[in-house]
Amino acid sequence: MRLAGTFLLLALTLTGAARSGAQEPDRGYGDALPPPLDRGAPAARALLGGRVALSEAVRRALAQNADIQIQAQQLRAGQGGVLEARGAYDTDLVLRSERELTQRPLNSSERAGLATTPDPGLRTEVNRNTAYRAGVERTLESGVRVELGLSVSALTSNLNALQNNPRTTAGSLRFGLRIPLARNFGGVQQSATLRASEFEFQATREDLVQASANVVLAVAQSYWEIAARVQRLEILKLSEQGAGELVAELRKLIAADQVPSAELNLALASESEKRAARVAEEQLLQQAWTTLGRLLNADARDVFAAAVAADPLPAIDAAMIDAAAAAEGQLDGVLERRADLRSARLRERSAQALLVAAHNNLRPQIDLITGVTTNGLAEGSSSLAVAPALNNGRPEPSLNVALEFRLPIENNVARGQLLARTAAHDQATIRVRELERSIGPALSATASSIRRTAARYRETVAAAERYEISVRNELTKRRLGLATLIDVLNVRDRLDGAQLSLLQLRQEYASLIAQVLFDSGLLVLPAPGGYDVDLQRLQGLPR
Repeated sequence: MRLAGTFLLLALTLTGAARSGAQEPDRGYGDALPPPLDRGAPAARALLGGRVALSEAVRRALAQNADIQIQAQQLRAGQGGVLEARGAYDTDLVLRSERELTQRPLNSSERAGLATTPDPGLRTEVNRNTAYRAGVERTLESGVRVELGLSVSALTSNLNALQNNPRTTAGSLRFGLRIPLARNFGGVQQSATLRASEFEFQATREDLVQASANVVLAVAQSYWEIAARVQRLEILKLSEQGAGELVAELRKLIAADQVPSAELNLALASESEKRAARVAEEQLLQQAWTTLGRLLNADARDVFAAAVAADPLPAIDAAMIDAAAAAEGQLDGVLERRADLRSARLRERSAQALLVAAHNNLRPQIDLITGVTTNGLAEGSSSLAVAPALNNGRPEPSLNVALEFRLPIENNVARGQLLARTAAHDQATIRVRELERSIGPALSATASSIRRTAARYRETVAAAERYEISVRNELTKRRLGLATLIDVLNVRDRLDGAQLSLLQLRQEYASLIAQVLFDSGLLVLPAPGGYDVDLQRLQGLPR
C-alpha cells in the first residue's frame, strides 16, 4: 500500500494547490446578503402613526421599500453565480461498481485441452468479472485536469476452474494529466468565467446602493411635496375663509342699502373659486401622501389617513447654494462616488473577461494527455482483496503519452459566442461612456437650478411683501369709495398667488438639494451593516 499512499499524497498536494490558486480568497460575500424570502403570510406592517419625520421616512424606505428588497435579493443571485463559476475547480469524486457476465465459444485447441478435465465436453467459456473503481478528478487554475484513481477487478472463469487455474484479482493505480496547449491554455476559460461572475456580483452591490439612492431621492421629493401642500392648503383655507367673510360683509352692506346687490355675485363667484381650489389641493395632498406611502411600503390605513409631514421645508441657505456650486468643480470625485457608474464599469470589466475567453475559444483543442499506471495481481483472492491486488506481482510503472487534436470544421459555436460577447462588451462600454458624459451636465444643471430658484425666491418674497401692503391699501381705498370690489379681489388673489409661489419655490429648492446630493453621489453611501444617508444636508442644513 506504500505506492497507493504515495499516489494519494501527490493528488492531495496538487488539488490543494489548485484550491489555493484557482479560487479567489473568500471576501465574505455572504455577510451582506439578505435572508431568503419568507414564503408565509406577510407580517403586519407597523403603522406610521400619523406624523412622520424625514429621518423616519428614509429609515422606513431603506428597510421596507419593495424595489430595494428586490435588488437586495439580486445579491443572493450574484453570489450563486460566483459559486457556480467556482464549481469549475471542484474536486470530483468518482465511484463505480460493475459486474459483467461474458460468454464465448471455445476454439478447437481449447476444447482439445479439456480432454482430461472433469468436463471434456465444455464448449463455452463463462467469465464473471467484478470491478470497483474509486478516484478523484480536479481542474487546476492552469487548466490542467488531474486524475487519480484505483481499480480492482476479480475474474472467475469456468474454463480456469477446469484447468485448476486460481482465481485472479487485478489492481491498478493511475495518475493522469490532461494539459491544454491551445484552447483553454492557462485555464483562461474557467478563470474568465469566475472573474466575470465576481465583477457581476460586485456590480449588483453597486446596483443596490443606486437603487437605495433612487428611493431616498423619491422619498425626499415626495416628502417635501407633502410639506409644501400642507402649507398651501392652509393658505387656501385662509383665502376661502377671507372670501366667506367678504360675502358676509357684503350681505350686511346690501341689507343696509350701502352697496348695490350686484357686487354680491362677484364675491360669491370668488368664494366658490377659492373653495374649489382648496378641494383640489386636498386631493393633490392625498395623492402625494399615497405616493410616499407606496415608497415606504406603508399600510393602507396610514395612506388613507393622509398624515402630514413633521419637518418644515428647508429655508434658502447661501452655504448650501455655494456647496452645490462647488460640486461642479469636483467632477472626478463625483464620478468615483456614483454607484451607477461604478456598476457600469464593473460590468464592462465582466464583459471584457468573457470576451478574452471567447477569443481563446476560437483556437483548436490540443491536449497533451499523460499518465503513470502501476498494476498488480493477486491469485486466489476475493474481489475485495484490494491490498494484495495492488502490491503483489507489481512490475515497474507504465507510462503513456498522447496528443489529442480537436477542431469543429465550421466552428460556428465559437464564432457566434465571440460575436455575441463582442457586442455585449461594446454595449457595456457605450453605457459607461454615456454615464460619464451625462453626470457632469446633469450636476451643473441642478446646481444652476438651485441658484436660479434662490434668486426667484428673493424676488417673490419682495413681491409678496408689497402685495400685503397693497391689500391693506385697497381695503382702505374701498372704504373711502376710491376702489371697487374687483380691485380688492385682484390684489388679494395676487397676494395668494405670491404666497403659493413662495411655497412652490421652497419645495423646488428642497427637492433640488436632494437632487444635487444624488447627482454628486453623496445621497446614499455604503456603510458597514447598512447605508449612510446625510440627513443634515438632505434637510438643507449646511455641514
